[in-house]
Amino acid sequence: QASFWLLTSKFKVAVGGQNMNATEEGSLLHSDKNDEEAGCDDSEIVNDGTRPSPIFVFFRLHNLVGVLSLFLMAFAQALPSPHEKLPIISFLQKFFILFACAIGVVTEMEISQWLVDRIAPALKDWFARGAFYLFFAVIATEESTIDTDDSKIVDGGSLTEERFTALLINIAAGGFVCSGLLYLVMSLFCLKGLKESSERENDERLTRMVNAEER
Repeated sequence: QASFWLLTSKFKVAVGGQNMNATEEGSLLHSDKNDEEAGCDDSEIVNDGTRPSPIFVFFRLHNLVGVLSLFLMAFAQALPSPHEKLPIISFLQKFFILFACAIGVVTEMEISQWLVDRIAPALKDWFARGAFYLFFAVIATEESTIDTDDSKIVDGGSLTEERFTALLINIAAGGFVCSGLLYLVMSLFCLKGLKESSERENDERLTRMVNAEER
């Protein structure tokens, strides 16, 4: 009977040791898995740090819509006019539209702050810029009106060319409306500081990327 209890105790010790080993192996596997997940999370954080923030992308897309609309409006001035106007009126209208497009591009792309301060300081205010784009949309809508009478086709163009010009101007007008309304809404909610902070964060992100590549 003593030998039986001795064998039983040895068996329990052996089974207990195996259970402890299995438990230790399970805890090690669990810790390794956690380390791997942590490594994945760290890599995701690093990848996210190399990408611009959604807010910064939104503001850049908004600027892009305005710039493309201005370029389309300026390009349409070199095409046959969709409707008949007096030559002097047509020349002055195209001149002022091109001038306004140039100012808008300089303002949106922030090419020269000195030039904006000298020529159009009011456009630094988002509410005024939104009103500027909406006024431009009204002009573009009027410009896109087509004279279908062949006797009124001007600038040596054809009806097809005038329809193409009107299409470009209509696309520009849609961009002006979207950009202008967004500027008015963002001005009412005072989001200019948010844009400036997103630009600073993007500059810091680019600086970190350059420093990391140099290392």
